[in-house]
Amino acid sequence: AEARTRGLRLVLRGASYELQDERPVLERLLAADDIRGLIVAPNPDVTHAQDVVQWLDASGIPSVFVERDAVVLPHRAPVENVTTDHALGAVLAARHLAGLGHRRIGLILSRESPTGRKIVTGWAAACDELGLAASEHFESLFPDRNGPGFAKAVNAAIDQALDAGVTGLLIHSDPEAMAFIDIALNRGLSIPEDLSVVAYDDEVAQLFTPALSAVSPPRAAVGAAAIDLLARRIADPTRPVHRVSLSPTMHARESSAPPA
Repeated sequence: AEARTRGLRLVLRGASYELQDERPVLERLLAADDIRGLIVAPNPDVTHAQDVVQWLDASGIPSVFVERDAVVLPHRAPVENVTTDHALGAVLAARHLAGLGHRRIGLILSRESPTGRKIVTGWAAACDELGLAASEHFESLFPDRNGPGFAKAVNAAIDQALDAGVTGLLIHSDPEAMAFIDIALNRGLSIPEDLSVVAYDDEVAQLFTPALSAVSPPRAAVGAAAIDLLARRIADPTRPVHRVSLSPTMHARESSAPPA
């Protein structure tokens, strides 16, 4: 929508997170069309991640990273980017649960999430802010939800939460939260009476039953800001590097309530 208002044409190219080197994808994209700038969200956890950053910098093509932080070596100059403050998102979720009266809370993350480290950072800050002792919170990782060990990991996380007396959980992302709730319900637990659940992403959270409370990154605003940065960079290549951080929103719905 932002591109249309500026008379810009978008050319979209997807890449699998299984790719170890995204430079060939970018090279084909640049060769196939009259590309004046790039908005990119590369996989930061592969062997050639830094090589992609260096290649983009050397290409001379204006670029903006979306939901990624990166630096250009050797001087570690930050790249232009637009990100959601995911650490703040975790804080908002923890505050929401604490505001409902939950004193023992847990965080469960998708192992494959590129934003997981920021969520963990915010979660740790929130636990300190709320004055929670180590015994009053826990953290866990989920494997790939399509893998054979996912259901076992969910059951283990439920056991861990119940054993620790946890009554409120933040789960990243929506599909993991939904799978967690389905397995919990199959075990005879009630949501939110036995466990309150907050999802992180809010892509389909409100379509679930019960509708999931969720932290919602401002996706439309991130996209609009990325277009704005790129258009300004194309118009003025000498402008200072801009790094824009946008705040997410906490949406309270049916899956979170005061502890029984």
